[in-house]
Amino acid sequence: MEPLTSFYRVLTDPDAGLRSQETLDWECSRAGNRAGPFIAPHIPSLGIRLTSLGSGFPRDAPADRIVYKFNPRRRVRDFENGSAFWIVSAQARAVLMAYAADAIDCAQAQVLVHSKQGQDLEIPNRWLCDVIRFEDVVDEANSHIESGAPAAIRSYSAGSLLAFKKDLPPDLHLFRIWKWPQIVVCSAAFAAHSKPPT
Repeated sequence: MEPLTSFYRVLTDPDAGLRSQETLDWECSRAGNRAGPFIAPHIPSLGIRLTSLGSGFPRDAPADRIVYKFNPRRRVRDFENGSAFWIVSAQARAVLMAYAADAIDCAQAQVLVHSKQGQDLEIPNRWLCDVIRFEDVVDEANSHIESGAPAAIRSYSAGSLLAFKKDLPPDLHLFRIWKWPQIVVCSAAFAAHSKPPT
């Protein structure tokens, strides 16, 4: 019998929802809930307001331009939180593409830090990254699910304890949970592959 695969929730925001730097300006291609080309048709049925979630980035929009306020105590992180997606370095994007290319959509972005001297200093080679793969992985019969909605349309919420199905696809390394798409999950193999060298 083959060992079960372990999965982990991806947390890119160790500061409890706060980005590492204050955003001064963001010209966003997905402003106003504008969706990209990979729209998940089941999202509206979950009652989730952000219907562009996991849809990738519009191809006909200018590149995002993000300006952070300089903070001497914190640098702009790799895998910076962009709310529904991430802002990553070229190196991180290369890892994602090598291991989970079919699960992500990326778009180049201009990222700058507004210095104390009033200059906008560019952080080169930054990319927006959205996880566009959705998988129905939850074994509801063996899970504890917190939700007041009928099973056919409900999404999961905080307090749910989810058991995953057996016999999941072997290439399942990075994805959004079908009925809880705000949550991004990765396999143990992907997590090990993505760790920076020590």
